[in-house]
Amino acid sequence: MTPDDQAPPAAAAASTGNDATIAQALQAAMTLQDVFGFPGDVADEAIEAVGVDVTTCYNYILDKGLAQDQGGPIVPITNCPHVQHHVLVTPEQLPPIPQHAPCSHEMRQQQGTGSAKRDTEEDGSCPSAENWICLHCGVIRCSRYINGHGVAHYEATLEKDLAANPDGVGHCVAASLSDLSVWCHACKAYLKGPKVEAVTKKLEEFKFGKKE
Repeated sequence: MTPDDQAPPAAAAASTGNDATIAQALQAAMTLQDVFGFPGDVADEAIEAVGVDVTTCYNYILDKGLAQDQGGPIVPITNCPHVQHHVLVTPEQLPPIPQHAPCSHEMRQQQGTGSAKRDTEEDGSCPSAENWICLHCGVIRCSRYINGHGVAHYEATLEKDLAANPDGVGHCVAASLSDLSVWCHACKAYLKGPKVEAVTKKLEEFKFGKKE
């Protein structure tokens, strides 16, 4: 059997699942490879790590630095209904050195509870390779692929909002201090538009200096 005759790793990984799961894994692998140009082994690693949702796999690949997007069609939306009320951080409130801004989650380890963070520096802090700033309140939290404190912040604020208002969405808009993209958890989409671009422009200036 030649390599071309072998089953794709995505299919092999899904071989213990039902036909629908296998089909979803194959479709996700094809999309990640054919649309975004990711290598097959990278696509398979993402599917194995985070499941068959293409957007989640795409984010995993980029956050982990496994490959670069070769021109896929994920386009930031311009009509997010949450920007007006949930992008409250002003450019003046942004961290002056974004790439070194630490995750501000306070580690509270309880012996025997299994609550210790998965990935920490020697001083107990989260690695700063992929942190996000909440554009509602300004807290800085690490990526879901570090210790997940950014998602935890969103989920905690969402739970609090929903307790008071069935239409609550929590602190749903955040900006990456790594690649300066802006993400809405509620819309599950990247964003662009004047209000978010005012933030990303200031972050870009802080990170790279003002353009001449």
